[in-house]
Amino acid sequence: MRLSEMLANILANAGNPLAVFDISGVLTFFLRAYITLSLGFFSVTKTFEFTRLKLLDFTVHFKRPAFLGTLSGDTLTLATGSSAHNRLNGVVTDVAETIHVSGTGGSLKLWSDQFGRSVGNAQTFSGVKH
Repeated sequence: MRLSEMLANILANAGNPLAVFDISGVLTFFLRAYITLSLGFFSVTKTFEFTRLKLLDFTVHFKRPAFLGTLSGDTLTLATGSSAHNRLNGVVTDVAETIHVSGTGGSLKLWSDQFGRSVGNAQTFSGVKH
């Protein structure tokens, strides 16, 4: 993951630094006993599990901002229409997209509240000619 992607995840989740991780876990209770029989040169251990209970199973879901465009050389391609799969996060099919573009001098910013990327978390591209 690139630093810009990590920052985008933090910004999309109200500054929460944990948003750069996929967080999940399981809390389990178990009751187990074992017996070891030591016979001088060797030993034998037998384990018995009496119960195992899943007490908690959780996943923390964070917003993952979409990638709204890709730069290849000096050509910027928006992730719309047949290129919608390039968004990677959120809705990755061809829908009625609204993507905002602003900038001058070959430096452009892309954002779309529809895809979890606010103006404050806009993607920035430099060297754009097409």
